[in-house]
Amino acid sequence: MTPWSNLAHDLRRERAGLALDPGMRGVFFADGDVLAAGQTLRQPHLARTLATIADQGPSAVYGGEVGTSLVKLLAERGSAMTQEDLAEHTVRLSRPHSASYDGVEYLSSGDNSQGPYFLQALKALDLVRAARGPLDPAGRDAGTVARVLARAATDRDRHCADPDWTTVPVEELLSDACVRAVAEEAMSDSPVRPAGQRKVSGDTVAVVVSDADGTWVSLIQSVFHAFGAALLDPATGVVLHNRGASFSLDPTSPNRLAGGKLPLHTLIPVLTRQAGRLSAAHGAMGGRAQPQVHTHLALHLATGAPPRHATSAPRWVLGAMEAGVTEGAGVVKAERDVPAAGVHAIERAGFTVERIEPHDDGVGHGQLVRRVTVAGRPWLAAATDPRADGSAVAG
Repeated sequence: MTPWSNLAHDLRRERAGLALDPGMRGVFFADGDVLAAGQTLRQPHLARTLATIADQGPSAVYGGEVGTSLVKLLAERGSAMTQEDLAEHTVRLSRPHSASYDGVEYLSSGDNSQGPYFLQALKALDLVRAARGPLDPAGRDAGTVARVLARAATDRDRHCADPDWTTVPVEELLSDACVRAVAEEAMSDSPVRPAGQRKVSGDTVAVVVSDADGTWVSLIQSVFHAFGAALLDPATGVVLHNRGASFSLDPTSPNRLAGGKLPLHTLIPVLTRQAGRLSAAHGAMGGRAQPQVHTHLALHLATGAPPRHATSAPRWVLGAMEAGVTEGAGVVKAERDVPAAGVHAIERAGFTVERIEPHDDGVGHGQLVRRVTVAGRPWLAAATDPRADGSAVAG
């Protein structure tokens, strides 16, 4: 699939669900069918909404006309949300967590994000690297990497939740003792028995930016499942997300549904630091596979691979990429150009490998910008994943 056809492909795949909503039909359909590659997508109401937000700031949504319109739409669909609920929203700033791999410090978000579980995996893999040398995630070390990522996914599903409602043992998960246990288990060469996982679906955008003044940004925006809740407010042009799908009705779950509570979310902004100085911004898309995409990027970069290679190298991910519940949690999707040595290593680790086409959307996307040195001079190098509708500009 060529990158420019990704949106057209997703529209076709989700056609039945999108057709149920008048707002979606008004934007993404023409002559009774979804837009195809080459047709023009027009979103004048969304453009007007973005201009309003640029002029009025967050108050346009939280207590303003944009929020009023969204709450009205939700009320018509049976939602209990009120304008007051939206107006009471506050932004919570949380301290970053960090882990080092081969001398590079990786920083990511905590709280109800997947960040700590990516860092747990990276820290464990650094112990494996120290014991075995540089790791090749697409070759001989693929099975060990898969074991580590499977353990991190299990810990995420067990603990990741709103820390205001439950105790999230991040410090314990990132402790030397816990990480060493993960690494030793991964190097034991015993087959794993993965626990069931929820599948993921993607409608995520990663934007990574740096400037000459040393400002670094990793921004991840997502409506969660493909086209979110599949509801589009005709008045504002805004597509509503469905992050609440990560709540559970199981009273024993750390993500049990409650008013005023934040659900587990999959987004992982990542910055790196070397010698106390920020050196890169990474972003990934892929729902619950985001920790895996970030890990692939980190391991490739640690071997000296240029950013373009790190984002385009053959990749595999554990777990499916669609909405729903998986029956075979131990299935690894591997692109056909993943070397045979990597495929065999994953199978020996106890996973089933399903081959997919090279540069397939099903293994997620990665974007990055890094500070590099060329001929003794500092430069910024940017790379975008060929699996995504992205672009990389440095200059």
